Amino acid sequence: MAYLRELNGRCEGPHTNKGQRTSIGANQFASPIFLASTLPARESRYFREFLNETDPDKRASILQVASPEMSRALSAQWALQQSRIAEAEGRDPGSIGEGGRLYSKALVDEYESSKTGLDYGNWLRSREIADFFARTGFTVPDENSAAFDEALDYTWSLRPA
Repeated sequence: MAYLRELNGRCEGPHTNKGQRTSIGANQFASPIFLASTLPARESRYFREFLNETDPDKRASILQVASPEMSRALSAQWALQQSRIAEAEGRDPGSIGEGGRLYSKALVDEYESSKTGLDYGNWLRSREIADFFARTGFTVPDENSAAFDEALDYTWSLRPA
């Protein structure tokens, strides 16, 4: 996929505006109001409530029952909150993510060993898309489909562990 640049909390790049408005296309560090709009209405209400939770144990409990899409959005927003607090206190918050996606040591290690041409955010999005297809049972687009993108690995989650 082509380069993405972040602009006013949204990712801009080869995907359409509609893609930016989905939980997979959206920058997870965007405004909470925008992120809530990318989730189904039922989840959006919970997202707004959960976002204000500060207790680490309650946050962990929330992430155990939340959908993968809401879990990603909440985790990124909570990390962003912590980063802003550190910055306000004069501490270096460090880097928390790239391409609208939160870093994790395991994912960064896997990304670095993947030898992909995608940046971290788009590589992670391709995994999220593959997981979505596997979880929902949707058919993977064939190579002649307008929805097919050769930069995406639609079968990632279907591989044996």
